Amino acid sequence: MRTFVMIAILVMCQAGFLPSQTPLTQEERAWIDEAVVSEQDGWIYLYVQGPGFQRGFQNGYLLAEAIDETMEIIAYYLEKTTDRPWTFFRKAAGDLFWPKLEEEYRDEISGIVAGLKKAGVSEYDAHDITAYNGWIDLAWYYLPHTQAHGSCSAFIATGNATRDGRIVAGHNLWYDYMFCRN
Repeated sequence: MRTFVMIAILVMCQAGFLPSQTPLTQEERAWIDEAVVSEQDGWIYLYVQGPGFQRGFQNGYLLAEAIDETMEIIAYYLEKTTDRPWTFFRKAAGDLFWPKLEEEYRDEISGIVAGLKKAGVSEYDAHDITAYNGWIDLAWYYLPHTQAHGSCSAFIATGNATRDGRIVAGHNLWYDYMFCRN
């Protein structure tokens, strides 16, 4: 039975009965062709270029799966640690951050949303992406009952503090384990 269900889902996807990516326009394809994305040692490297909307579109389209996964994790995390639903953070971001953003950044966020939608991730809007970018400020500084977490440390050394005089930098981030991926 399980095999039959999996085959049926695959057939439905190929036939277009389930949500999937919307074909790119010629202009959007040119934007994507200008971007570079790669993975190495668990890190995603993304190079984008162009005006704000174009950069955002490249980001949203190429990183749709990672953005979607991270949005789900952050929304869950915030609800459990602050006792506030994601809608609270969306509204706060829309009220506090969005009106003050420069046009270039609004365009970039709008491009991220458009890229996500073209990649088949349609449940997010500009306020979601703004909250996603500002969740630490909202959760750890805006809410009166929470405090900033001691969650990272870093160092940088150069000159005679290093073996060869070149820059050495290190950074660690101590978020809760739920942010780890395999």
